[in-house]
Amino acid sequence: LAAWAGGVVGGLAGAMMTRGVERELANYYDQAVQAGKILVAAEARDPDDVATLAKASQILADTGAEPVPLREG
Repeated sequence: LAAWAGGVVGGLAGAMMTRGVERELANYYDQAVQAGKILVAAEARDPDDVATLAKASQILADTGAEPVPLREG
């Protein structure tokens, strides 16, 4: 089980980089997951749907999530 979990986590950084996340940030997330943190991401189907992203952000904040802002770009 540990080897399987390590393979999943090890692929996280690569998967994030294919979505345009910079290597440094992808590695940061990868290390956080390996340390036992849970990664949750929210993405609106319409990039202009600010209300949906704000609602997701509020739900995560209300439940004690630790936000890690993504750089624009």
